[in-house]
Amino acid sequence: IVLAATGGLAALGPRRWRELRLLWVTRDAQPQDSPSDASLDLTQAAALGMVLSWPYELKGLRRRAVDLEGAAPSRVDLEGIAPSRVDLQGNDSDPQAEATQLLAEVAALDSDDRCQQDQAAEVVYRRGSRRLREVAPLRGGPWSSPWQAGGVYLISGALGGIGSQLATELARDYGAHLVLTGRGMLPEAQQCEAWLAEHAADHPLAQRVRRLASINTAGAASVTYLAGNIAEEEHVEALRTIIATHGRLDGILHTAAELETRHLALRTKTPESLARVLAAKLQGSLLLGTLLNDWPNASSQPSTLPPQLVLFSSIGSLSG
Repeated sequence: IVLAATGGLAALGPRRWRELRLLWVTRDAQPQDSPSDASLDLTQAAALGMVLSWPYELKGLRRRAVDLEGAAPSRVDLEGIAPSRVDLQGNDSDPQAEATQLLAEVAALDSDDRCQQDQAAEVVYRRGSRRLREVAPLRGGPWSSPWQAGGVYLISGALGGIGSQLATELARDYGAHLVLTGRGMLPEAQQCEAWLAEHAADHPLAQRVRRLASINTAGAASVTYLAGNIAEEEHVEALRTIIATHGRLDGILHTAAELETRHLALRTKTPESLARVLAAKLQGSLLLGTLLNDWPNASSQPSTLPPQLVLFSSIGSLSG
């Protein structure tokens, strides 16, 4: 839907972009009080980053993402609604009030200069209050480490920049057992030195070989690498078999991503391109999550944390 809307907006041209005021309305796409809120609808939440990106490609377009709560009404009577009377402070979550608030949000896009700023790009209505998204420093602490010494960790996209750094730190600081996976096939271990001698240092495969070698010497209790597509069930089943040899799973760090440089702009994306990009992040996350069901408790120690699934994303999911 977002891709189709992007194409339709792009076809209108720059003159019309400056005239448009657009609301992207969802229900329960944002957590109410906790990221683990059971009512969260992830299918709607996935589109938010693309919607926030519209003004960067469609110059002059004013947009705002508004998230409501609860089921959508079957019918709303708009007669007599006057959005100019609404002060955008929130209201009760009845259909008439919701319609009034949405019309007020549209009106505010003409008068509220903050709509071009991130804090007003997203609005959430919850229990009669209007909330704006803000990014603030994490306060508190000191924080205890979530990682277990000698723990078993699965890292997807393990030989990329972020994945390899995480693997190295878990090996060096915690002596972890590492189950690593990525899409790239590697030469046999006994052929690596000869292969590196024959290829340039900046060759993508050479970089992955060197990163794996660095992880192997960082102090891990064990390192296993399995090439494959994290969005395919057969590959995740093979990873499940490897983890079973350890008898426990302390965490999954999902850093795998697919970057298509030919289709970076939303206007140039095709459904096929978008499906490839989302496969690793969405389907991969769902499949990796099933592994946690096999090992709900990392060990019999009462103080041991349950296994964790850590997802990685781009700052673009917040800013567009």
